[in-house]
Amino acid sequence: NGPKTKALDQIEERDLDRYQAHLRSLGLKTNTRRRKLMTLRKFLSYLAGRKKMPTDLGKTLPTPYKLERIPVTVPATELLKVIRGLPTDTELDLRNVVLFRTLLETGCLISEASKIRWQDWHRGSPGNASVEIPGKNARKILISDELYGSAQELKSRRKGECPWSFQGFNKFGSLGQAISSRGIEILVKSYAKKLGYPEIVPRTFRHSAVLGWFQQGMSEEEIQARLGLRSG
Repeated sequence: NGPKTKALDQIEERDLDRYQAHLRSLGLKTNTRRRKLMTLRKFLSYLAGRKKMPTDLGKTLPTPYKLERIPVTVPATELLKVIRGLPTDTELDLRNVVLFRTLLETGCLISEASKIRWQDWHRGSPGNASVEIPGKNARKILISDELYGSAQELKSRRKGECPWSFQGFNKFGSLGQAISSRGIEILVKSYAKKLGYPEIVPRTFRHSAVLGWFQQGMSEEEIQARLGLRSG
């Protein structure tokens, strides 16, 4: 036991041990306890630097290892199969299908997908279709003729002069501008059950794409290039 409060210059390591035990008694998850202890560690180091404490107890404060969640992955072929089965009756339906296919075939980030314009789609000959992924790590990625054809069909249905391939909509209709990253997150969440995978999130498409590329025998360097990552 002991006093409920202490002056800063009287805090000892055993007081920090009691605090750790208190966090465990609350039943907090490991990562939650880690965040609280990391914050305390920085605070203690700050106080020591301002001469408010005789020693920097933050340096000796242990914290739990961060537990990384295993990402949800779905075989790319299975995900493609269910995407193909989605309706494409309206422009909005078709936009969603083309967007999902683009995420799956390119592994791009949603922030990159939202910026794709009509001028970024190319096909010189059958079997040689591609899409340019804009942004800081701009790159050109080969895609299927099927996806290219669906994108061109979407373009033909488009009313107005919106330059972005995936324009945003609300309950009143087209916004005339690109869908936002948040809009894609909401879209994926609303389609999760329809796709048969309630736990999927936008990054699931990226993870599934990478898994599929590895299974196809692509090298690590080629996969990094497709993802816009720097090697080494």
